[in-house]
Amino acid sequence: MKRLVLADLDPATAKLAIGFLGPFLSAFGFLFILGIVMSWYPKLPVGKFPYVIAYAPTEPLLIATRKLIPPLAGVDVTPVVWFGLLSFLNEILVGPQGTFKYYEKLFAVKVKYFFPFNLLWAGID
Repeated sequence: MKRLVLADLDPATAKLAIGFLGPFLSAFGFLFILGIVMSWYPKLPVGKFPYVIAYAPTEPLLIATRKLIPPLAGVDVTPVVWFGLLSFLNEILVGPQGTFKYYEKLFAVKVKYFFPFNLLWAGID
């Protein structure tokens, strides 16, 4: 069985991963922020529309995390933990200095140095 190593990632796949992961991580982070704000109002009907949009996707992750991290002084910190984790992953994977951005830019650098007389790269340094 062949292992997929990050070094095997070609720039086209990296661009596709950026296009998918970036919005996904940002949207999920936004849902956690909505969940944090909704937790300030405990009488909200989280099982009804429109609140269920933020509650349903995040709650399974929060339930599992609450088993590891109990509420501190009555405050549930698990949405903050998940938001921090998602923000970290977003920066590490698809941020300006992220892993997938590196592989996306790697192809442009290889093309430039393998074809130095290419007219598309003329005068660009």
